[in-house]
Amino acid sequence: MKRVDKEKLRFKLSAARKRLSRHLRNKRDKLVAKEKFKANSKPFRVRSYISAPEKLDLYDADNHELFIAFIEKIRSAAARLKRVYINFQNSYEIHAAAGLLLVAEVDRLVTNISGLKIRSYFPPKYIRNKLHGSAIVEGALKQIGFFHIIGQASKASYKLSNIKKWKQLSGHTADGSLANSLIESMQTSISPLHKRKLYRGAIEAIANCVEHAYPTNRRDGLNICDKRWWMLVGVDDERLVIIVCDLGVGIPVTLPIKNRGGILEFIKSKFNLNSDSDGDMILASTYVKKTRTEQEHRGKGGSDFRTVTKQFPTALLSIRSNRGVFIMSGPQGIILKNKPERRMVPDTQNHEAVANRTKSICGTIIEWHISLQDLSNE
Repeated sequence: MKRVDKEKLRFKLSAARKRLSRHLRNKRDKLVAKEKFKANSKPFRVRSYISAPEKLDLYDADNHELFIAFIEKIRSAAARLKRVYINFQNSYEIHAAAGLLLVAEVDRLVTNISGLKIRSYFPPKYIRNKLHGSAIVEGALKQIGFFHIIGQASKASYKLSNIKKWKQLSGHTADGSLANSLIESMQTSISPLHKRKLYRGAIEAIANCVEHAYPTNRRDGLNICDKRWWMLVGVDDERLVIIVCDLGVGIPVTLPIKNRGGILEFIKSKFNLNSDSDGDMILASTYVKKTRTEQEHRGKGGSDFRTVTKQFPTALLSIRSNRGVFIMSGPQGIILKNKPERRMVPDTQNHEAVANRTKSICGTIIEWHISLQDLSNE
């Protein structure tokens, strides 16, 4: 049996004690550092990553629900966090109304929430030498000022021919010069008479935003007072599009407030509107000729919106407010399709329809589509 060297054993035991002590000290320091980090950290995530839907669209009922759910996520994240990242890698289609609503929502948030930063991600323009669908969305958002609003550079260069002629602006007041400058910027052969008619419809929509859309703050829990309107004008080879958007309380809320007398009940009775659904309230608003302000120069109220389809026989008017949708085509315009989610207005030969969605846009969007042929006819 080997004889134990007492000195060697004593050395090994001392070295083991030192290693154990060092290990325990390091473990303690790590725990202390971890506790300090927890104490200095916020109890919630400081970033939020949100994926945009494939189609930025309000026209189709299913797409509407997905897009508004996306907008709600942005609002919710902006209220809680300081950094919001939007991923557009799956998006390949964008329509003007949805694009304008996204711009308006983001503009409202970054303007009124101190310290909020919103950033977006788009994949490379070409993947395996094939144009990625999100390049179209990126080009459209750049055209209407999305990247300027969030303060992010964009090298987007691919734009469809119709998107190149999208123009967007916003304002606080019913300043006719702003609407007129946007209409005048369209390089089309529109006669001065027709431009005046377009101007009247646009300025009426803007005036309604300024005077009627914001009796109180919007009901989204953010308590933001922002009484702006946003407007987009676009043109392609066949038609001119004018869209006016506000983020107010919506027509279904303001209509009963503005018309407490019997006129609203008379309209509901005349057109067999048995419900107070948002869609029916929008339809009723297009017939109301009194306004709360009772100003002589704006006494016709919603009737000016219908005038567009009379002046331009093939025009298409749509009004979206909160959960409701009202669509109207001119006497020579398209026959509206009888979809499951729509209800055709009686005695209009399928030229008028109302619908109601599950999710609210929390505001109002008024949109005209007018053929260039109508605009060229005197």
